[in-house]
Amino acid sequence: MKCFNCGEKGHPAKECPDKEKEDEPLSGLTLDAVCSTSDERNCRINQFYEVSLDNGSQVNIVDPRLLTNLRSSRRRFHGMSGSANTERVGDLEGFFECQACDMCPPNLLSMSDVEDLYPITYIQHESITVCMDHRDLVFSCRKKCI
Repeated sequence: MKCFNCGEKGHPAKECPDKEKEDEPLSGLTLDAVCSTSDERNCRINQFYEVSLDNGSQVNIVDPRLLTNLRSSRRRFHGMSGSANTERVGDLEGFFECQACDMCPPNLLSMSDVEDLYPITYIQHESITVCMDHRDLVFSCRKKCI
């Protein structure tokens, strides 16, 4: 097991002894993927309205068009290839506060944060269902981008 925080083997990022990056939540994607400003990669991870549920992420990054109550708040996060900032946060209806990012191709929710609110059902290679109070929200597995 390799730590996405310090790069050393033997422990997961949440148990990393490297305290320097302790305040930077981890994104499960490389910084290039999270902060891309172009669709020329021919591999856009999400449309602005699609959301990825990531079991390796400690950060929630969402297109501001999906958020309410947008407000200024500089936040930092650490991706697998470096750190980045967002300048605003907003509320994702039915969930929690998220970092707002206009240019991030993926909308990324931390599975751990979602599991803190709702029960989750997982069908391997098929879907993850979030069992909300008034409806179920299904995250379907998709073909990987290469």
